[in-house]
Amino acid sequence: LGTLEFYTGDEWRTVNSFNRGSSAGRAVWAGGYDQGGVPANMTRSIDFINVPTLGNSRSFGDLSAAGQDAHGCGSETRGLYMGRFSGNTIEYITIASEGDSIDFGDIVFGGRYYGAAGSSSTRGMHFGGDEPSTVNNIDYVQINTLGNAIDFGDLTMVRMCYGGSLTNGRVIYNGGGDTFPTGGATSTYDRNIISSLGNSVEFGNLIEKVAYGPGGNSNTVRGVLAGGQHTPSNASKRIQYITLSSGGNAQYFGDLTEQSLTSGAGVTQTRAVFSLGQIYPANNDVNTLEFVTIATTGNT
Repeated sequence: LGTLEFYTGDEWRTVNSFNRGSSAGRAVWAGGYDQGGVPANMTRSIDFINVPTLGNSRSFGDLSAAGQDAHGCGSETRGLYMGRFSGNTIEYITIASEGDSIDFGDIVFGGRYYGAAGSSSTRGMHFGGDEPSTVNNIDYVQINTLGNAIDFGDLTMVRMCYGGSLTNGRVIYNGGGDTFPTGGATSTYDRNIISSLGNSVEFGNLIEKVAYGPGGNSNTVRGVLAGGQHTPSNASKRIQYITLSSGGNAQYFGDLTEQSLTSGAGVTQTRAVFSLGQIYPANNDVNTLEFVTIATTGNT
């Protein structure tokens, strides 16, 4: 028949295949502070890149409202933005098509700044944040259905996670962040099993304490974290990594070109891309994208 087949032990069966199309390897950024870093300059823009190729981002569409901290997660087909860019709204996009976001539902515990989001192929999760008091709440939704988030459990401490979660689709890690008003920057990170409800377990330490960030990326083997703000006048250029199956303390990977409060990240199984966002000590906003090859160590 001119098709690929396999033998089951009783009969030959045709292997089914499909074309993932132009959305394969697509990374999408949404919202945030525009140039100048003040509320009047917040944006509703959604941009995207194709991670396997180099090049500038292109316009995807718009969020329903301008705002910061629209942290992203999703499946291969649907992307979700969770957190305070418009109250406690969750909105979604179809990754393969360009266009504006659509209302999905609401997160549980108010409109939170400085949280983090991550997912398996079916379940999206939001971690920590500030509303304005820092919280340890974890929310979750089922990505393929619309509706409000549900309480999942608690982090080991209150955290302004402020970055991407690291996940292999089975377990998910969130680390660093400010424990304001109780303790400032922290270096610990937490672990949750995505398929079950419950509280986080502390699983290791980052190389250094980080108050805001670092930006996170992961494939199914390794999670990579880059940059992050130590204090209002100082940030890191360090990149560190965690082996997701075993946990443990983070290891040194390399460096960004600048000390940066990274503003987001996108990933394939081979490449991690970081948006530098704001660089230090000048506190300048930039639109620079840098990448590393996840399986190797080295600078962006």
